[in-house]
Amino acid sequence: MRTVVVQRDNDGTWVAEVPSLPGTMHPGQSKMNALQNIHQDIHAWIEAAQAEDQENPDEEFEVRIPYC
Repeated sequence: MRTVVVQRDNDGTWVAEVPSLPGTMHPGQSKMNALQNIHQDIHAWIEAAQAEDQENPDEEFEVRIPYC
């Protein structure tokens, strides 16, 4: 399982990224759209790493957001 960070950009676009997989960052018009887009990027990143016989990096990042 990978940690996905989703945040709103200054222009109102939602951006999802996976800190443990360098280069995975995808915008979306909504949070759900950004999450759907990043899901595809995660699979593509892992497939590319496996094709090059690279190990997937360990998950070293966790985000916890307290509810207000």
